[in-house]
Amino acid sequence: MGRRENRYEVCREFLLAWAGVLVVVWRTMESRHEIPAVGDSHEPVVLSSHSSGSSRVQTLGRSPDRRLKEKFPPIDEHLVVPEETTEEIIKGRRVKIMPSEEEHAETTVTLSFLISAHLRRGYIAAADLLTRVTWGSNFATDVCVRKVGRDPETGRRYLEELAFEIVNKQRIGNITDKADELTYRGVRRVFAIFVRKNQIGEWSKELSKFVMVDLESTLVDPVLVKPIAFKSILDVAAATEEVVQALVVKKNPAILAIRKKGERKGRKLGMAEGRKLGVDEGKKIGIDEGRQIGIDEGKLNGRRETLLEQLEERFGKVPATWRKRVLAADLDELRVLSKNMFSSSTIADVFKI
Repeated sequence: MGRRENRYEVCREFLLAWAGVLVVVWRTMESRHEIPAVGDSHEPVVLSSHSSGSSRVQTLGRSPDRRLKEKFPPIDEHLVVPEETTEEIIKGRRVKIMPSEEEHAETTVTLSFLISAHLRRGYIAAADLLTRVTWGSNFATDVCVRKVGRDPETGRRYLEELAFEIVNKQRIGNITDKADELTYRGVRRVFAIFVRKNQIGEWSKELSKFVMVDLESTLVDPVLVKPIAFKSILDVAAATEEVVQALVVKKNPAILAIRKKGERKGRKLGMAEGRKLGVDEGKKIGIDEGRQIGIDEGKLNGRRETLLEQLEERFGKVPATWRKRVLAADLDELRVLSKNMFSSSTIADVFKI
């Protein structure tokens, strides 16, 4: 009995020691972005899948020396099954994807609306786009921006240039790990929107943390047609104003049509108002200098009509020749004719200039 118990204790201590070694190796590899892919068989790439609880995880093995030749995996060679998975892979960890509460969900919609409207030609925004970021990471950000089309170097879609993660109740460690992996892969800028704190941070690769931005400042980037006020990301009304301004800058056809319609309506109303005010002013004070009311055309036509009325009241029906001359007269000529009218005994004398 004594020998069996001793053998049992030796085996137990041996297994515990090896378990400790494996944990240390795992953590070391994780810190170096070298976590083996989920289901890694160390064989050439195998496109198959298996169930894992309520989620499905893609088994993508690879040859042992593949990572020596390729620093990064293809961005669309996924560890998880798009459209079906309930998990992401962040530095080798499986992380459950949970439905959003209103703060997170509403900010996602506002951000997508805002960013999409500001993009230059040749760029596109996407929400929840799954990306194979590194050998040990396969996840999506809430909103991202990338070039349209295919990268000629890889034959696949372009890597994101900007990425935005909305933070409500998620573990901050997952968010910072995502930012670290994304910038390591080559994503230029990563932002986190902390909806509960009403803050926005940009990831600093040098400091390995999010640095809070001034909400009164703007987001300036080559992919945007105009700077975006950071505070508009957290305010739907401000976001709407920013979008309208961006569409004007982009000369959006619908915005231009609305503007032209407004200009035509304004011109028509201005002419009518100017004509009416010009006629009324002329009747009150003659064709002496009056206030500049309405647009010039309305005022000019008003003065012409008034002069014709006054000529008819003084001399009777105005002959067609003189009527045409009045209707073609400019403002200076109308002033002279108006003055002549009061000192002339015939209509012909009025037009002797």
